[in-house]
Amino acid sequence: MNKFFRIALQQARKAINNPDKAKKVMNKALKKSNRVKGDKSLIASVKENVILFFSMMADFFTGKYKDLPMKSGIKILAALIYFVFLIDLIPDFLAVIGLVDDAAVLAWVINSLGSDIDNYKKWKGSKAQYELSEEEE
Repeated sequence: MNKFFRIALQQARKAINNPDKAKKVMNKALKKSNRVKGDKSLIASVKENVILFFSMMADFFTGKYKDLPMKSGIKILAALIYFVFLIDLIPDFLAVIGLVDDAAVLAWVINSLGSDIDNYKKWKGSKAQYELSEEEE
């Protein structure tokens, strides 16, 4: 685990108990994912993962989804915080290369939380892409 993700974890532990702060991070991550340009497969992966995490955390914070363990919520929030960091392992101003570490962290979190994510997808009713309503954005 790199030092920037450890910092993101510390921030996530604080933000998990402050839905307003967490929502700001989630919205920043969503906006950043919509601005990302470059390699289509990498961008699609990043956007899909950010939308999944946004959806999970939105349902968690609104109380709609109660089966997400706190530890998993913190890890998801840390991944979103890492994604919006201006400075991380590979700075994002380096175009597509700068997204590689962000994509790797998002993918790592998805792999490490496999059953929690599968349970959420089953609860959500579909493994299809998650569409966000205007209220959630």
